[in-house]
Amino acid sequence: MALFITDSNNVLGKYVEEAGQYNVKVANSSTTKNSNSGKPMLVLDYEVVDGPYKGGLIRYDNMVWDDSDQSHEDMSIRRFNTFTSAMGVPDGVKVESLQQLLSTAIGHELSVVVDWQQAQNGKWYLTVQRQAKVLDGGSKPNGKKRPEEGTANNNNGFGGNNFANQQQPDNNQGAQDLNDVPF
Repeated sequence: MALFITDSNNVLGKYVEEAGQYNVKVANSSTTKNSNSGKPMLVLDYEVVDGPYKGGLIRYDNMVWDDSDQSHEDMSIRRFNTFTSAMGVPDGVKVESLQQLLSTAIGHELSVVVDWQQAQNGKWYLTVQRQAKVLDGGSKPNGKKRPEEGTANNNNGFGGNNFANQQQPDNNQGAQDLNDVPF
């Protein structure tokens, strides 16, 4: 009986080398914690499920819940509705806490659009620009590789996010509990 069978696709250190849109699943390494400002947030890690970067990780998609005023709360609701919609959660489901949402989300698939963004330390990292439903045709890297360190950040001034927020209807009547949803 063999101890294991060698497999070059089952190795440590796989990572995504191109921007684009990827089919992913929410990885077990995702967590909840508080942001630097003390607000609750999800820190989502995604694992690519198909294509040339299958098994690669896209890390640190921070989703902050901010209910400091009505405008911020409305934006948080839209942000988290985008995430749940991308995973296929039906309308009308009550989400009681970020921890509940995270424990339900782990392992579920969606797609993410990622692009290169320069951090304050001058290094470039892939950052999630938006979330969407799984792509029927599979992941689509766009050929845009990590820029050289020291090159200027030429995004649109908003982290490279060229996608407008889409307003979601406020339908809290007849909501069911997230734990009872078969998705």
